[in-house]
Amino acid sequence: MGKLFLVLLVGTLAVPFGSYAADTLSGSVRVIDGDTLAIGTTRVRIFGIDAPEADQTCTTMQGAKWKCGAWVSAEVEKRFGGRQATCEPMAVDRYGRTVARCHVNGEDIGATLVSEGLAFAYRQYSQDYVLAEKGAAVRDVGLHASQMQTPSEFRGLKAAFPATPG
Repeated sequence: MGKLFLVLLVGTLAVPFGSYAADTLSGSVRVIDGDTLAIGTTRVRIFGIDAPEADQTCTTMQGAKWKCGAWVSAEVEKRFGGRQATCEPMAVDRYGRTVARCHVNGEDIGATLVSEGLAFAYRQYSQDYVLAEKGAAVRDVGLHASQMQTPSEFRGLKAAFPATPG
């Protein structure tokens, strides 16, 4: 019985919640990084966006490198840290995080982050924020004022070439 339950539980971790309504999550926001929050004990990956990794760097148009991932995390903390959010779960990702749309006082966190140039539309999973991203790019705001790898490219290269102790 125990093995069967474990297999069934593990098998559901990457499956969308489907047609039934999952409980909404509500609580104070703790920022993990640019696209991941904690609401209580639940880690929440914001649906439809992709933000730089905390250790990711960008390059200004003048050629100076800067810590854009840390900057994004700090900006998300300034805007949303400690505020009350309501999140509508949509799925659970392969890391066990709840993927959800989250709002603070009716403001869609994902839309805000993309429109302010702090994250990108994650086209692989959603087209919801593509126009907001294009608007931010036209205005040259946030990350759009620098050159950078997409967060997914950065993660892929990091996985392919892990750092070795010096």
